[in-house]
Amino acid sequence: MLASVLFSALTTAIFLPYRTCPQPSKHYDFRAALPRMDVEKGADWASAAAGLLRAPLPPTADCALSPSDFCEAPAQGLIVLLRHGESEWNGAEPGSARFTGWHDVPLSTAGVQQAVDAAKVLQDHGVCVQRVYTSTLKRTIKTAWTVLETLDAFTVPITQSWRLNERMYGALTGLNKVNTQLMLGDVQFEELRRDPPPLDAGSCYDPSRRNAFRSVPPEMMPLKESFEDTRDRMLPCWQHEILPAAQVGEAVLVISSKNLLRTLLMSITDVPPEQLMQLDIENGVPLVYDPEARTLRRLEADQRSSAWPAPSDSR
Repeated sequence: MLASVLFSALTTAIFLPYRTCPQPSKHYDFRAALPRMDVEKGADWASAAAGLLRAPLPPTADCALSPSDFCEAPAQGLIVLLRHGESEWNGAEPGSARFTGWHDVPLSTAGVQQAVDAAKVLQDHGVCVQRVYTSTLKRTIKTAWTVLETLDAFTVPITQSWRLNERMYGALTGLNKVNTQLMLGDVQFEELRRDPPPLDAGSCYDPSRRNAFRSVPPEMMPLKESFEDTRDRMLPCWQHEILPAAQVGEAVLVISSKNLLRTLLMSITDVPPEQLMQLDIENGVPLVYDPEARTLRRLEADQRSSAWPAPSDSR
């Protein structure tokens, strides 16, 4: 008997606080929270709503429209190619650039600003991005996030595809470019840059170790890639996803890395491959592609644009 009494008291002490809700003080006047309403007990909804007319108006800035609210679908589809902002391995200091490839390096502070500037250029030219494609590398994804945030276009869908990843540099990954060229000499350096040796087994740069690449089929996980290898894995995304989206009238932004974009341009423009190999695709500079003419235009600030590559770049 005593045990049951103690058990009842114990359970009451434990559970009673969770079963009961504190009651408000009978002296508290809830109407004080609405001092401008002055709604008497029993007033109908219309009288209460009329009382809102005496409430102070919210700031007019709350209702200001953003540039994205004025966006309209383009008259015809549009494709904008954009190299991601500068990464920490791109080499802000002369001679410090390293082979990056599939290694997942973040943007530098300058790279984030380049993404902001790219968004402002797109805005100056009235480009209303409707769809974004990136690689699965954080430097392209962060560039996309920054561009869309600057445009206040948070609802634009982003598709991440491993097929848009930078070329896999194999055993060159992580090496300083200048030092490697000095060690190998110009001829051997160019040979290995175009078709590098594979990563060693167990290398810390092996992409199969990282969750970011879990969508890659095991048989297609690269340990090195030539330009031709990169082209073959990239083109299905271009042909079956990006180009069809533009053909139905969407403005598509494609954000990737320099050598992936070079490889793409070799397939979709008439610029000679040897010329493309020598051209620099700058970080954060939008290039608009015309599928019918197979040409590119570089978008610049103040609504200016120019043919890319420029005639002076021809060799």
